[in-house]
Amino acid sequence: MAHWLSWKCAISRSTAREQLGVAKRISVLPAITAEFGAGRLSYSKVRALVRVATPDTEAELVELARRPRNSSSAC
Repeated sequence: MAHWLSWKCAISRSTAREQLGVAKRISVLPAITAEFGAGRLSYSKVRALVRVATPDTEAELVELARRPRNSSSAC
């Protein structure tokens, strides 16, 4: 599947594998899926969230991900 996605979308195989992995993991995380589908979470945030989220922790992680970054606290 990654080979086809790589060819069809003109992306590297590693990117295709990563995107397929995110798609697989997001399938059991309905809150993240809903927020991503509604455009309230970027793909970058979703990619990071699905690495650590579980069905029990995803609601809290979505809330954290949706908070605006406080740029004044940067070092």
